[in-house]
Amino acid sequence: MEAPKVTPKPKSSSKEENISFTYDDLVLEDSFSVDNRKYLSFFVTCEKPFIMQCLRSEFLEYQNLMFDKLEEQKEVEGCECNICTPQYEKLDDYVEEIELGFETGETVKETIVTPIYNVWKLVEGFRIEKKGYLKKSAIEVAKAMWKLSPKHVHPKTKKELEKELAIIKEVQTDLRRAISLETEVVDTRLTDIYQQVIAYKNRPKKILFFDIETSFNICWSWSIGRKISLSDDNILEERKIICICYKWAGDEKTYSLTWKNGDDKEILQKFAKIALTADEVIGHNSDQFDVKHIRTRCIIHNIAFPIKLNQVDTLKMARAGYKFNSNKLNYIGQVLNEGKKLDTGGIQLWKDIVLHNSKPALNKMVEYCIGDVVLLEKVYNRLQEFSPKKKFKYKL
Repeated sequence: MEAPKVTPKPKSSSKEENISFTYDDLVLEDSFSVDNRKYLSFFVTCEKPFIMQCLRSEFLEYQNLMFDKLEEQKEVEGCECNICTPQYEKLDDYVEEIELGFETGETVKETIVTPIYNVWKLVEGFRIEKKGYLKKSAIEVAKAMWKLSPKHVHPKTKKELEKELAIIKEVQTDLRRAISLETEVVDTRLTDIYQQVIAYKNRPKKILFFDIETSFNICWSWSIGRKISLSDDNILEERKIICICYKWAGDEKTYSLTWKNGDDKEILQKFAKIALTADEVIGHNSDQFDVKHIRTRCIIHNIAFPIKLNQVDTLKMARAGYKFNSNKLNYIGQVLNEGKKLDTGGIQLWKDIVLHNSKPALNKMVEYCIGDVVLLEKVYNRLQEFSPKKKFKYKL
């Protein structure tokens, strides 16, 4: 088959659907010159065959690029390799009549019409498509395409880049829409769900400051002294949580939960639900003390407590980013002029609560614990203001 020699005159592309081919589809038919410009003619053996004419120099550039990327294409899983979708203009139709003969002696004449196209921008039309390109950002797709294209076709100015990104976004949108229509996955509620997710992410964080006070273990001993060693067999009554005090960031009000006649089950049930609603839980030495005590008492009472808390420990913040003489909350609060802890009066306050069930003593203990929570928020705000945030994200 020999294609007619028609002088190619690139004009605006046809409004018909795009033509595309792979390197393997090309069968060289002819080489010719027009006005001292060398052209090649190929028969393209794709699903809808056609004849393609292009400048020899442009084809060689496309061929070199295709060979350069051959190894890269082989490594791409699910690759629609070396597809080229060039600019084109229809020149003519190649019409051929063939006669088919059968054993019965009958003959049938059939006319085959093969379109002839002049094509250009082979390099720009050469792309390798990878899985997941619809999920990538436009700039990621653009960068992937630049790796497969010579530098002279890359955008040179900001305006050219913006134009290319706009085209990529438009194509991605159209393809996503087409996929949705084909698979009939059209759910009007998705928009509402998406808006709810965005609203949730953009809402102010619920930050919980908290502190606990615990009782001591009640043990028996035959003697006293500094060198006395007691085992777990000596425990008569396990230590418990006397009170849990907490406040939400930015709120003036501080809340307290206290045990009832030495029973901490109810306050643990309540605080477990409160902790679940917090985006961040903040305490001082809470990693090693407060949270572990709460978890221990919860498991004893068979109470569900969040397995993971987005927790910030101000003791760790102080140790990680600063060199205070002491990392105790009371000391840091005073050094930063944020206040200090209340005076408890010593162990006698705990004795009055644990051994004598004193209501005034319990009220004083709650006041002391609330003071710690208020001071904790002030210290946290100061440390956070001067700390690299990325260093102080602690999770249990």
